Amino acid sequence: MGPLRKTRSEGRSHRRDGSSHELAPVVPMAGTKRCRPEPALRFADPHGVPAGVLAANAISNEALRSAPIPGRGAPWEAVEEFALSYDGYGYWSGLAELAGRSVQGWTRHRSLPGSLDELRACLFYEQRRWHHYGQEPCGRAADYLGALLEAVAERVRQLGGD
Repeated sequence: MGPLRKTRSEGRSHRRDGSSHELAPVVPMAGTKRCRPEPALRFADPHGVPAGVLAANAISNEALRSAPIPGRGAPWEAVEEFALSYDGYGYWSGLAELAGRSVQGWTRHRSLPGSLDELRACLFYEQRRWHHYGQEPCGRAADYLGALLEAVAERVRQLGGD
């Protein structure tokens, strides 16, 4: 018998020699459903920063009142430096889920998370994502990052910053 190849035939797999066999259906266990863990802020001190590799360059939410926040269209290096001033992994459990929901909300409805911690976490996550891609964001990704930066600046103003 030859190796299997996938086809659109429901419930069957065909071999290269033309023979086929039944595939067992995939049935979820009764009473179970797939769900992802809820993101949770695990470090909430506005005056401090979590310990870790990024702590040396960290800027607490309280200190953002006097820190420069890059604007839309700022050089990528400035955005990266600012994004890394918040260690999303140190602050959040479920960071990837939080960031994924944010991108989805932006893509579908042009909505962003409401809290300063959520916004900074998403900005941090996007910096890490683009760092791993090895390139600068452009197009819709750059637009999303610009919106995150503007929202961070707005939240800081609402908290009494510049």
